[in-house]
Amino acid sequence: MKVGEAALPVDARRAVQSVGRQTWSALTEWPTRALKTRVLLGLLVTCLAWPAFRIYVDIVDVLRTGGRHYLDAAFLAWSWSSFIHQAAAPVKIYNPTALYAFQHAMDHSFAAPQPFAYPPPFLLLIWPLGLLPQVPAYLLWIGVTLPLYLWVCWYRPWGWRTAALGLLIPSTVVVVLNAQNGFLTGALMVGGCRMVDRRPVLAGVLFGLLAFKPQFGLLVPVALVSAGAWRSIVAAVATVLLTALASSAVFGWSMWWALPRAMQGLSRTVAASPKVAHLSPTVTAAMHTLGSGTDATTAAQVFSGLLTAGAVWLCFRRGFGRLPVAALLVGLFFTTPYAFLTDLPVVGYAILSVVIDRHEMGDPFGPVEIVVLIMAVLLPYLMVESTMPWGALVLVLLFGLIIRRWYAELRRSALPGSSIVFASVPE
Repeated sequence: MKVGEAALPVDARRAVQSVGRQTWSALTEWPTRALKTRVLLGLLVTCLAWPAFRIYVDIVDVLRTGGRHYLDAAFLAWSWSSFIHQAAAPVKIYNPTALYAFQHAMDHSFAAPQPFAYPPPFLLLIWPLGLLPQVPAYLLWIGVTLPLYLWVCWYRPWGWRTAALGLLIPSTVVVVLNAQNGFLTGALMVGGCRMVDRRPVLAGVLFGLLAFKPQFGLLVPVALVSAGAWRSIVAAVATVLLTALASSAVFGWSMWWALPRAMQGLSRTVAASPKVAHLSPTVTAAMHTLGSGTDATTAAQVFSGLLTAGAVWLCFRRGFGRLPVAALLVGLFFTTPYAFLTDLPVVGYAILSVVIDRHEMGDPFGPVEIVVLIMAVLLPYLMVESTMPWGALVLVLLFGLIIRRWYAELRRSALPGSSIVFASVPE
């Protein structure tokens, strides 16, 4: 007890202590339903709305005026699909020189060769794009993949506000701007996670379709086996085999022999581009940015991958809960050496899952958690505006936040008489 408090009556001391606790609580606790938390969210949404609006307006203006440079530079999927439709031998798409010659002949704005290193089933997904002109192809791609992503992220109690916020967050804006496959990846990954308990076969099909991005599938088997989701595993394996057979029947078996060389070429291209390493939210990119050598980088990547796999295995022992799914979606970036900021929509759903968990469990956020979540929301903008390895740093903090929260709920659920039940993935 402080000296000044000793001279006060008991009731006065209690009043002072009560005021102190309330002040400390006001500074350190942020309940999801509190007015100050709602005001902070409103300020964040306001800050996100302006750059999103400006970028969307610019995209519409470019499409309206037929800006070929923007379309060719950003919408690679259209050029890949066009190549398959016009090339005498589809396998040549894995030849960077032949692919670049085709792209450059279409438009000189293609500045440098960009190797195609996706498995053949991906060509089945983008096949219709080459049948259309550029602008309709862009609108078809975004018009299908973006609604799918927003749909799988839908949280029923919040309704349309979930989709509205989803359109404003930087990870969405960046993918719309660059017309990459982040929405498709997010729709398949998040959709699969949300369907495991209710429709395990459909979940397996979605995970199997995600095989076009194999580096993002490294943790999925860990989660499925840990949770004992055997029907989803069988469906995923069957889907991978069927899509492989279908693509081979359409494009030829030689595509598979050319794929490893193309992936090596992509690795060399990425390694030769240190100036864009900060745009990759991976451990490997962060080590490159910090100037680490090959051995140290490889060791850090392997260590982070094994550590993440172990954490995900433990999280999924009780099934596909909300926080385990969030850990899986963030952990994807620690197990792959190659990812880009346009792959971050899956992190958007992880952030949403953390917020929903706190909202439904009635637990407040701490000030550090608020800062980490805001940084995670703004991560694509941080990566674009700075050459620091913000991607790996912020994702490590977010992953730690998720694991800490999961462990706290695990301990509380083990207490005698506890009524806590691990929250399932939201409908």
